[in-house]
Amino acid sequence: MDVRSLIELRRAHELGRLDRYDFRKRFAEVSDNLDVVRASLEGSQIKSIEMTLDGIVLGLHSGVRLEWQPKDIGSAATVAIYHGAYELQETQLLSALAEDQQVVVDIGTNVGW
Repeated sequence: MDVRSLIELRRAHELGRLDRYDFRKRFAEVSDNLDVVRASLEGSQIKSIEMTLDGIVLGLHSGVRLEWQPKDIGSAATVAIYHGAYELQETQLLSALAEDQQVVVDIGTNVGW
C-alpha cells in the first residue's frame, strides 16, 4: 500500500464511505509491515528510525544519522536497512575519528563514505 492509498483510505473514512472498524483494520496492515521492519533490525547497526513530515532519518548506534529515501536502493540508509549495517568497519573508523566533533560532513561522490 502506498501513501496515495493511505490518503484515499483516510478520505473515504472522513466521507463516511468506510466505517471506523474497516478503516483501522486496513490502516493497521501498514503498521504490520513497519513492525516487521522493526523486528528485522534487532541487533543491527540501526538504533532508531524517525519519521516526520520532513522525511525519514535513520539513527545509528554510533551517532551517525542518515536520511532515508526508501526508493533509493543504493543509498547508505537503504543498505543499512536491508543488511542491518552499512560499511561497518568504515563507520566505526569514522566514528572514532570524529568522536569529539559535533558535525561531520561527508562530501563525496555518493559511493561509500
